[in-house]
Amino acid sequence: MSKILRNMRVNGRSAADEKALRLKDRFRAVSNKSFRDRSSWDFSASVPLLLLAFLLAFLSFTYWALPFFSPWSRSDTLLHLASAPNCDAARSVGLAPANRGEPGYWPKHDADNDGIACEPWRR
Repeated sequence: MSKILRNMRVNGRSAADEKALRLKDRFRAVSNKSFRDRSSWDFSASVPLLLLAFLLAFLSFTYWALPFFSPWSRSDTLLHLASAPNCDAARSVGLAPANRGEPGYWPKHDADNDGIACEPWRR
């Protein structure tokens, strides 16, 4: 509404009034812009910190909860999880070949279903 009043020439309005209206409009525009930019900046700055906090909480919970959910020690369980992708990973952490029920045994690594995962093939 002030833009309409500013564009209209009303008798009796002084130059000081027009200057005050322009200053008021400019202040409102700058305030709206700064509050909008500041709130989006705060959120975008906090996202990496929230993700890091969530990741650390998840990893610490997983590390301390391992003895309750696994029949093996904590270090053996972590090695078992590291050997999950393929037999090369199981060999690199020292768990291949693995018998059924031992750390490092994954059914997907047992091609012939004989109870030995990642067994070496004779050439």
